[in-house]
Amino acid sequence: MVKEIYTTIVKQVSLNIVDTKLESVRKKNIQKTGYRVYEDGYIGVAGGIGTPDLAALEQEAVSNLSLKIPYEEEVSKAQKVYRDRREIEFDEVDFIQEVEGLLSYLRETYPNFSFSNKINMEEMCVKLENDQEVSLCDRDLMITVMLLVREKSSVNVFDTGVVQIDREWNIKKIRAEVARVVGSYTTEVELPHEGKLPVILDLQLVEPKLRQELNGESVGRGSSLFKDCMGEQKFHPDFTYGQNMKEGYMAPFFDAEGYMNTDYTYNFIENGKIIAPYTDKKTARLYGLQHTGSSTCEYDGTPTLNIPDSYVKPSERTLKELLNGELGVLVVMAGGGDYTPEGHFGYPVQHAILTDGEKMLGRLPLINIASNLYEMFGKDYRGCTKDVVKDNMRCLVMDMQVSLA
Repeated sequence: MVKEIYTTIVKQVSLNIVDTKLESVRKKNIQKTGYRVYEDGYIGVAGGIGTPDLAALEQEAVSNLSLKIPYEEEVSKAQKVYRDRREIEFDEVDFIQEVEGLLSYLRETYPNFSFSNKINMEEMCVKLENDQEVSLCDRDLMITVMLLVREKSSVNVFDTGVVQIDREWNIKKIRAEVARVVGSYTTEVELPHEGKLPVILDLQLVEPKLRQELNGESVGRGSSLFKDCMGEQKFHPDFTYGQNMKEGYMAPFFDAEGYMNTDYTYNFIENGKIIAPYTDKKTARLYGLQHTGSSTCEYDGTPTLNIPDSYVKPSERTLKELLNGELGVLVVMAGGGDYTPEGHFGYPVQHAILTDGEKMLGRLPLINIASNLYEMFGKDYRGCTKDVVKDNMRCLVMDMQVSLA
């Protein structure tokens, strides 16, 4: 019998903002422990919150082997790695003072706007240990500014939003982000023309179809659009997409089964060529696929197939260079769109900014953006910026059909 402990510890202070004022502070410090036992091709799991009684959890996990949950995979062995990416100490008193200073600045600088929602500081520790000489530990800390913004004369619940994610409190960056999004909001500009235009957006907005079609189970069962495309050049030579646990926030360097990729990265699409679908140990074994270390789980659950954290390889060009003298449409807030089963993409955009790659020229009217999976990551793909553009993150640039709503 193999015994394994999977632990997550999350410490958070969450500040609730209402009408640009600090309304309340919520704190939490929660440890969740999952105890796994493996025997004769089965897994038993038990979980607890708070200070764990490991003996009781072990007894419960052993008892749960009777549920006959299959697990025929080899358990990770002989790995000892510790990584700590925290850049600041978790100091809630200083954090609250910094946020109060930001709110004072916002009230003074943007008196015609109301800012609400959350500003959080969160520290996380994830550990996986077993009796096969495995000891993995990852620590991280991030500060997330998530503000909904409403023009005070507006009848809407909110008009736009400001997001900033970082491992430190950087007031200069936060002010710059607010200036980009809110500072240009009252300047209305016209869409240069309807039709193909460079669109600048987050990976998260256009990624769902890639995740769906690169799922190892879908490929293995033959239901994926990419089922017969392994090794084929289907996208732009500059497009590389994969799993990255090297840079992402709160993304441990190991997956839920204790697997680590070389340099913590695995590319599913490399230079436009589809290399492999993402798999956990079970999916790789069942369908004869390459194992990519793609599993996640709840503390009291069994590992399941999922990409822990994804990325697009950045280009060597800035947003200004990728636009190449053209004006681009920066998507700030979009909702209500999706892909069709065939891969056609359409999204209403509630807030977009016209930009030359450096200056935010003004707020565009309501628009719709549309494309196709193979075009947006193929012939119409310009690249991923090397510089941060929005939310303290890089953005993708691709030509899309843009029309007035």
